[in-house]
Amino acid sequence: MPDEKRAETQQIFTPDGQIANQDVTHEFANALDQARKIEGVPDALRYGYFDAHGNDIAAILTADKVVSLEDSNKRDELTGLPKFKALELSFDVLRDQVKQEKIKGFGIVYTDLDNFSWINDLFEAHSFGNLYLVHVARVLLEHVRTTDVVFRRSGDEFAMLLPDFSEVTHLHRFIDRMQKKIRGVVLQNVFTTILGSHRIMLTPDGNEERQGAYVVRELYTGLQNVQKNKDGRRDHFLTNGRGKDEYKKELLQNLDAVDLDAYHDLTDTKSTVDMSAKEYKAYEQMETQFLKKILPLFARMSMSMGGLVVTRETQGDFQSINNKADRLVYQVKRQGGDQVAIGD
Repeated sequence: MPDEKRAETQQIFTPDGQIANQDVTHEFANALDQARKIEGVPDALRYGYFDAHGNDIAAILTADKVVSLEDSNKRDELTGLPKFKALELSFDVLRDQVKQEKIKGFGIVYTDLDNFSWINDLFEAHSFGNLYLVHVARVLLEHVRTTDVVFRRSGDEFAMLLPDFSEVTHLHRFIDRMQKKIRGVVLQNVFTTILGSHRIMLTPDGNEERQGAYVVRELYTGLQNVQKNKDGRRDHFLTNGRGKDEYKKELLQNLDAVDLDAYHDLTDTKSTVDMSAKEYKAYEQMETQFLKKILPLFARMSMSMGGLVVTRETQGDFQSINNKADRLVYQVKRQGGDQVAIGD
């Protein structure tokens, strides 16, 4: 790796847990130092998805939010978003405001990522999957209002509480517009992060590697295992994998169209940390070409959304509303996903 790249790829933490990057601002450095002491600190922070000045790529973990993570049992470890329990508590607060006529109503919307299991279960590209989830959280936050709250329910499921919605048509229009805007943006952001991630991480076997390169190598290995039907995973996916049969066949056809052998050098045992400037430049070019080539594999990566408006006339407690929203998302998924359904 060129010397100028090495300067940009200092680890956030030294082996003894101290902050290694002296370029971060004093305020952010203090936030990181406090975050180290908090059990359950988000992986997006722990793994260092930040630029050279300590600005977080996820756009979720601002310094003040990091400090507020002391109540970590209510925060999701990966994204930093509030957990499901916080959703129930927030729902009760908004419900009381409706009863007291402080607001006319609010929307509760659940989202489920379509075919996300292909990344984690089929390709076993968990680092890529984690980065994808972080960017889903980021994009959702970017497209809601300042008064709205985004939660991570579990796995690939998120939720939103949207105050001041009392009409189903208005909520449907708002969510439908949001869903169309974010389609494709998440994947673009993930690829951009991978190609621009020059920080050094320690791999599970204890070696130093650029974060982006590690994510790509893990993804490449997973794709190769599916293409070659290692351990019968391709066959198992066709018969037991999640997703519509036509989408699964489409995925494998797109995968077969990729000449993975042409990118075999991406799995070179030499770490990018140890590459010369010439070697690293060639590696970066191949990495970019590889990501562009596999883009069609993620054509069915989208988001199903379902929810409803809660007003004074709405019957039922949180659990019943939760079940209704769940059923709406399930209906969308059964129809192929990538849609929005808002009920009464």
